[in-house]
Amino acid sequence: MQGTTPCGLTRREFVKGTLAASIMASMPQSSYAKETAENNLTRIDQKRVVLLYNCNVIDVRTGKLIPNAYILYSSSKIVAVGTGKVSPDYAQKINLQGAYVIPGLIDGHCHTTASPVYGSSIWGIPKLMKEQRRHFPSCINGGVTTVRDLGSFPPILHGYINDINKGKLTGPRVVYCNSIININGGHPDIKPTDITMFADLAKPFMGSLQANFKNNDELMKDLDENTTDASFIKLTMDNKSIFPKKGNIPVYTDEQLKMIFDYAEKKSLPVSCHNHRKWGYDRAMQYPFNSIEHTIGDAYLTDDEAGLMAKRNVSIVPTLTIAQCFLIEDAYDTVPAQFRNDFIDNEVRIRNEYVNNEGYRDFDPKLNQENIDSMKLYKTMGKDNLYKNKKFLVDPDLYYNIMLHAPRNMNKMKDSGVNIGVGIDAGMPFAYFGGYYRELELLTRVGFSNAEVLRCATLNNAKILCMEDKIGTLEPGKYADMVVYSENPLDRIEVCRTPKTVFRDGDILFSTEPVRIENSISGKT
Repeated sequence: MQGTTPCGLTRREFVKGTLAASIMASMPQSSYAKETAENNLTRIDQKRVVLLYNCNVIDVRTGKLIPNAYILYSSSKIVAVGTGKVSPDYAQKINLQGAYVIPGLIDGHCHTTASPVYGSSIWGIPKLMKEQRRHFPSCINGGVTTVRDLGSFPPILHGYINDINKGKLTGPRVVYCNSIININGGHPDIKPTDITMFADLAKPFMGSLQANFKNNDELMKDLDENTTDASFIKLTMDNKSIFPKKGNIPVYTDEQLKMIFDYAEKKSLPVSCHNHRKWGYDRAMQYPFNSIEHTIGDAYLTDDEAGLMAKRNVSIVPTLTIAQCFLIEDAYDTVPAQFRNDFIDNEVRIRNEYVNNEGYRDFDPKLNQENIDSMKLYKTMGKDNLYKNKKFLVDPDLYYNIMLHAPRNMNKMKDSGVNIGVGIDAGMPFAYFGGYYRELELLTRVGFSNAEVLRCATLNNAKILCMEDKIGTLEPGKYADMVVYSENPLDRIEVCRTPKTVFRDGDILFSTEPVRIENSISGKT
């Protein structure tokens, strides 16, 4: 008999969590987003057609508003989108009272089973695991109906996905790669055993965030193990660490990259890569990558380089929010002059406002405070001493440089026609689930219009996920994933902070108020 622990976990889950504790405690953990109030949600009969009417639909392809519109859907898929009056007697009707509707948002880069906590006691693991579970309803509450997980602990992730599919957990559709296929010592260059002596014991229960293969035979084994049910392959292309340490980190050999891409072609799997440096970017552009994750911090792209990305259909998910998260003033006595300009100064201000105030809404207040307190290590231990003392805090020089280069590089890519997606690298410290809107607002400060940002967050992301035929726009044949707002996000992108109602597959998974259904057949409501 399994039984449960006082925290609501089964004893088996508790044992798994305890073994996983020291790994998860020091690696990127969890979100404090409010869970959906299941009992207050209106249930829709999916066997019948549903009509949403009296609404304003935003066409994300064109950036145009369609007033006085309706959306007709059945069995989780959209049947028709139009204007004017339509009143089929067989439909369940919902009057949206002039609200604004966009396709379900897509998070193009996150880590759902990672932990945005720099460090925590083993005794806090049950709480961390409960918080981690909230990553999923947090997405829904923010209007995100599909996520792309760029590296997870596979058994844990699959458990959550199974709960979502069974209706035990409110959450988005999850597209994933399982573990990151990285070379031993490559990014992220943290050995699990550097974090905990229990790492090897925990691995059979929780898997590994990264493969850490040591030779070609292990590489092929890791590819086989991680791609059986995955939608893509994730690589890392940096030759230098994100941590303040000297020297280069290991990179793939040319032979290994050829093996990976031959394998990907055979399995018809797209390949994505983490990259922060121009060295990795130049190397990545020699291979048929589907997408590059993050932006580079040590160079400006030329017109030819941006044009080549567009020509070769290489997308990018810039995750500028994670760079903003790591604009850490505590690392310096005085922030170096080369990192000071109006744009960066404003981003530091916004970052501090989020961390010290808004972040408490998205994440457990005590855990958020632990992250804030961890920043003191930059001064008490010294930035250059962190890594050798197994304190895995990032090098803020890298992220200041990313933000220094980002506005010009982002607009260069946009103007060249590069497909640009949206994600904040949620699951990393200070990049909390529930804060997806931060990337939308940041892109407008870089120079994107609201219409462009909404397209990046929906249609462009759908292309990156190779799901353009299923999600990303409100068109017949696509899933009935929709976000309803009281105001027009084309006028104010900040509207995306507060969805009114969120549909996924035609079901209402979040709503700030009861949704009234007009039942035409019975005459009841």
